[in-house]
Amino acid sequence: MRKLVSIILSLLLCGVLSDAQTTVYTYDKTKGKERAKVVWKETVTPNGRDVVIKDGSKTYTQSIGADDATVKWHYVNTASGTDYTVVFNGDTYRIKGKVKGKAIDKEEHTSGYPWCQNISVKGGPLLKKNGQKLTYECIRPDTGGLQRMVATNIGTTTMGGIAVNDLKVTPAGAMSKMWSCHDFCDASTGVLVKFQAVEGIPGTPETVWILEK
Repeated sequence: MRKLVSIILSLLLCGVLSDAQTTVYTYDKTKGKERAKVVWKETVTPNGRDVVIKDGSKTYTQSIGADDATVKWHYVNTASGTDYTVVFNGDTYRIKGKVKGKAIDKEEHTSGYPWCQNISVKGGPLLKKNGQKLTYECIRPDTGGLQRMVATNIGTTTMGGIAVNDLKVTPAGAMSKMWSCHDFCDASTGVLVKFQAVEGIPGTPETVWILEK
């Protein structure tokens, strides 16, 4: 009986410790007159952390290594019939699943830049390691294609009483003038405080996420 109690207590303790390693962030999302919630769940793992972001019909799941670079990513958009996984093996991205209802099974070769599928996931610390500007690679969710991006820390400002780094993100090269977004990350923790971007054709209302207090 004493042994059984000991086992139960051990399991309960493990559960508490496991829960303590998971943090949930909720964001108020606006896009024109539309209002929604985005839920961001981040769990510390022995090799880094796992992040799951639920945004309406979209779910982004990624595993991040101790070096803050992505090692695996799973994207689902039930509205568009998209569901695929990307795994990085050191020099090649293996992309398999379906995009907009069509099967996809291909490889993309890295150009040597780090894979950072979502720069707003602790983007602050990653930039600190690489200076004020970082060129990185990511997979375009809507196509499954490899994209080179540039994140620049354009300065520190105050938001909600805390210091935040304003990270401007653009495609690399000539496309940099066509699109950009801003990730405002807590300067001390790297946590995303605010996100803003136009996600669509010109004239589309700006999308804004703001972290709930």
